[in-house]
Amino acid sequence: MALAGVAFAGAALAPATAAAWLVGVARKARLARELARVLADLGVRDAVRAIEPLGGGRSNAVWRLRLADHTIILKRALPVGTVLAFGARWAGPQPFALDVRATARVAREARALRVLRAAGVKVPRVLAADPARGVLLLEDLAGLPLPRALAEPDGARWLAAYARAIRAAHAAGVVLTDGHAGNALACPDGAVALLDLEFAELAAELGAGFDTRRGFDLAYAAMYLTPAERARFLAAAGDAPGLAAAQARVAGFAPLFDRERARQRAPRRAA
Repeated sequence: MALAGVAFAGAALAPATAAAWLVGVARKARLARELARVLADLGVRDAVRAIEPLGGGRSNAVWRLRLADHTIILKRALPVGTVLAFGARWAGPQPFALDVRATARVAREARALRVLRAAGVKVPRVLAADPARGVLLLEDLAGLPLPRALAEPDGARWLAAYARAIRAAHAAGVVLTDGHAGNALACPDGAVALLDLEFAELAAELGAGFDTRRGFDLAYAAMYLTPAERARFLAAAGDAPGLAAAQARVAGFAPLFDRERARQRAPRRAA
């Protein structure tokens, strides 16, 4: 039934997805042309020496910008992300009831990153945010995408670090909602950095529901892992209210999680 709901939502939203994708392509091209002015508006005066498009999800366009002596990350929320988020809210397992427009997603991510960084959680520093334009400027963190790190011989240590990162976010009063290995980075200092927090919510907003959402975060993140990894991750993360119910909720989507895990761990093609 869960997969049937996803299929129905995908078919119903296909025209909107296609239209939003076309709009997003145009906006990405326009942003590239207007880059110097956008950066100036965000307070960046250094000349951009190189622009590297980064892969990832379909909801955002992400670039690494090389300045004179360092790099920064520019992220732009795309219209297709709004359609995809609406579909996830309609037919997916995530229990959010949020404003999914680009402006709201950028504002929410900037706020969550600032709260987590102030609490000492490993996340990129927000350099500037312009929710009205759907643009976020971030510190560029060094590291390896967590799905690739988990596939290395020392992947077990990254499972433990990942569990610590999510526990630290919860201790800071933030639930991730879309926290999975593809939205995390294995950093050289041994910590896991949390990324792409456009659906993160604060304990102050959720009230009594915050504890239950902690359980969902763990169940959801675990579904992107192999069965053996999942057991080790949950043992390291510990129990949380609502975990068993959340595990039952996400289990119906297992084939979709398996497919996404395979995509995240697929070897990169040589340039």
